[in-house]
Amino acid sequence: MRFIHSADWQIGMTRWFLEGEAQARYSQARLDAIEALAKLAGEAKAAFVIVAGDVLESHQIDRLIYRRFLDALASFPVPIYLLPGNHDPYYPGCLYTQAEFIDRLRGTAVEVLSDSTPRQVPTGDVEVVGAPWPT
Repeated sequence: MRFIHSADWQIGMTRWFLEGEAQARYSQARLDAIEALAKLAGEAKAAFVIVAGDVLESHQIDRLIYRRFLDALASFPVPIYLLPGNHDPYYPGCLYTQAEFIDRLRGTAVEVLSDSTPRQVPTGDVEVVGAPWPT
Protein backbone atom coordinates (compact mmCIF):
# COMPACT_ATOMS: atom_id res chain seq x y z
CA MET A 1 0.00 0.00 0.00
CA ARG A 2 1.24 3.46 -0.88
CA PHE A 3 0.39 6.60 1.07
CA ILE A 4 1.74 10.12 1.36
CA HIS A 5 2.78 11.68 4.67
CA SER A 6 3.14 15.41 5.05
CA ALA A 7 3.12 17.91 7.90
CA ASP A 8 3.57 21.52 8.92
CA TRP A 9 1.81 23.22 6.04
CA GLN A 10 1.11 26.17 8.37
CA ILE A 11 -1.31 27.78 5.93
CA GLY A 12 -1.71 31.45 6.75
CA MET A 13 1.82 31.93 8.06
CA THR A 14 3.06 35.49 7.77
CA ARG A 15 6.70 36.11 6.94
CA TRP A 16 7.31 39.54 8.40
CA PHE A 17 10.54 40.02 6.44
CA LEU A 18 8.68 39.82 3.12
CA GLU A 19 7.51 43.10 1.64
CA GLY A 20 4.95 44.06 -0.97
CA GLU A 21 3.58 41.22 -3.03
CA ALA A 22 6.21 38.78 -1.78
CA GLN A 23 3.95 37.69 1.10
CA ALA A 24 1.08 36.98 -1.32
CA ARG A 25 3.41 34.96 -3.58
CA TYR A 26 4.67 33.04 -0.53
CA SER A 27 1.10 32.19 0.53
CA GLN A 28 0.12 31.17 -2.99
CA ALA A 29 3.18 28.93 -3.30
CA ARG A 30 2.01 26.98 -0.24
CA LEU A 31 -1.42 26.51 -1.81
CA ASP A 32 0.17 25.51 -5.13
CA ALA A 33 2.19 22.88 -3.25
CA ILE A 34 -1.02 21.41 -1.80
CA GLU A 35 -2.57 21.19 -5.26
CA ALA A 36 0.60 19.52 -6.56
CA LEU A 37 0.42 17.04 -3.68
CA ALA A 38 -3.21 16.25 -4.61
CA LYS A 39 -2.14 15.63 -8.21
CA LEU A 40 0.77 13.42 -7.07
CA ALA A 41 -1.57 11.40 -4.83
CA GLY A 42 -3.73 10.59 -7.83
CA GLU A 43 -0.85 9.87 -10.20
CA ALA A 44 0.96 7.66 -7.67
CA LYS A 45 -2.29 5.86 -6.83
CA ALA A 46 -1.79 6.60 -3.15
CA ALA A 47 -4.37 5.00 -0.86
CA PHE A 48 -4.51 8.14 1.27
CA VAL A 49 -2.66 11.26 2.39
CA ILE A 50 -2.05 12.23 6.01
CA VAL A 51 -1.03 15.70 7.15
CA ALA A 52 0.41 15.17 10.62
CA GLY A 53 0.00 18.43 12.46
CA ASP A 54 0.07 22.19 11.99
CA VAL A 55 -2.06 22.21 8.88
CA LEU A 56 -2.90 25.86 9.63
CA GLU A 57 -0.65 28.49 11.19
CA SER A 58 -3.50 29.43 13.52
CA HIS A 59 -7.27 29.68 13.56
CA GLN A 60 -7.05 33.41 12.73
CA ILE A 61 -5.89 33.41 9.13
CA ASP A 62 -6.77 35.65 6.21
CA ARG A 63 -10.21 34.69 4.86
CA LEU A 64 -9.12 34.71 1.22
CA ILE A 65 -6.18 32.40 1.95
CA TYR A 66 -8.51 30.19 4.00
CA ARG A 67 -11.03 29.89 1.16
CA ARG A 68 -8.28 29.07 -1.34
CA PHE A 69 -6.99 26.47 1.13
CA LEU A 70 -10.44 24.84 1.26
CA ASP A 71 -10.50 24.73 -2.55
CA ALA A 72 -7.07 23.07 -2.59
CA LEU A 73 -8.21 20.45 -0.06
CA ALA A 74 -11.30 19.69 -2.11
CA SER A 75 -9.06 18.77 -5.07
CA PHE A 76 -7.72 15.59 -3.43
CA PRO A 77 -8.78 12.46 -5.32
CA VAL A 78 -7.95 10.17 -2.37
CA PRO A 79 -8.82 10.38 1.33
CA ILE A 80 -6.81 13.06 3.11
CA TYR A 81 -6.60 13.03 6.89
CA LEU A 82 -5.77 16.27 8.71
CA LEU A 83 -4.31 16.00 12.21
CA PRO A 84 -4.58 19.22 14.26
CA GLY A 85 -1.32 20.24 15.92
CA ASN A 86 -0.13 22.86 18.38
CA HIS A 87 -0.58 25.70 15.84
CA ASP A 88 -4.14 24.66 14.93
CA PRO A 89 -5.51 22.67 17.89
CA TYR A 90 -8.90 20.99 17.73
CA TYR A 91 -11.41 22.54 20.12
CA PRO A 92 -15.03 23.72 19.96
CA GLY A 93 -15.22 26.80 17.76
CA CYS A 94 -11.94 26.21 15.90
CA LEU A 95 -11.92 26.53 12.09
CA TYR A 96 -12.29 22.76 11.69
CA THR A 97 -15.68 22.87 13.45
CA GLN A 98 -17.11 25.93 11.71
CA ALA A 99 -19.88 25.72 9.12
CA GLU A 100 -17.75 27.08 6.26
CA PHE A 101 -15.16 24.31 6.67
CA ILE A 102 -17.79 21.59 7.04
CA ASP A 103 -20.04 22.83 4.24
CA ARG A 104 -17.29 23.49 1.67
CA LEU A 105 -15.68 20.08 2.25
CA ARG A 106 -18.84 17.98 2.58
CA GLY A 107 -18.68 15.16 0.06
CA THR A 108 -14.92 15.48 -0.46
CA ALA A 109 -12.13 13.13 0.62
CA VAL A 110 -11.15 15.37 3.58
CA GLU A 111 -11.41 14.17 7.18
CA VAL A 112 -10.13 15.89 10.31
CA LEU A 113 -8.75 13.50 12.91
CA SER A 114 -10.64 15.12 15.76
CA ASP A 115 -10.26 12.21 18.18
CA SER A 116 -8.38 8.92 18.57
CA THR A 117 -11.07 6.74 17.01
CA PRO A 118 -9.44 4.43 14.42
CA ARG A 119 -10.48 5.13 10.82
CA GLN A 120 -10.41 2.27 8.35
CA VAL A 121 -8.67 3.32 5.14
CA PRO A 122 -11.04 2.46 2.28
CA THR A 123 -8.48 0.57 0.17
CA GLY A 124 -6.82 -1.79 2.61
CA ASP A 125 -6.34 -3.34 5.99
CA VAL A 126 -4.93 -0.16 7.48
CA GLU A 127 -6.29 2.03 10.22
CA VAL A 128 -5.40 5.66 10.76
CA VAL A 129 -5.49 6.76 14.39
CA GLY A 130 -5.12 10.39 15.35
CA ALA A 131 -3.96 12.11 18.48
CA PRO A 132 -5.10 15.70 17.86
CA TRP A 133 -3.71 18.56 19.91
CA PRO A 134 -6.69 19.75 22.01
CA THR A 135 -5.66 23.22 23.21
